Amino acid sequence: MFNPTVKLFIHSESFSLHKRFMEKCINYFLSQYNVLFVSDYKNAQLIISTTPVFEVVTNTPIIYVYPSLTNVDLQNNETRVNYLFPSKNPT
Repeated sequence: MFNPTVKLFIHSESFSLHKRFMEKCINYFLSQYNVLFVSDYKNAQLIISTTPVFEVVTNTPIIYVYPSLTNVDLQNNETRVNYLFPSKNPT
């Protein structure tokens, strides 16, 4: 089975422990992908931010989420990642 790698950048003003919690939740929810968290947003395929203040000049899609990372947030992340890999998903 082919599991594509998706590069994500998480921007959060929370403590690093909370950021790691978010990474674990996202990684679990996107288990059909090899999730790679990058330290530079320029290397990401998708940016996930807890603050709408994160404004950068980039063509990379940005998803704004609640710091608590709700189920809706996780589903929106999955939908966006699935959009990046259309061949992975049956039509």
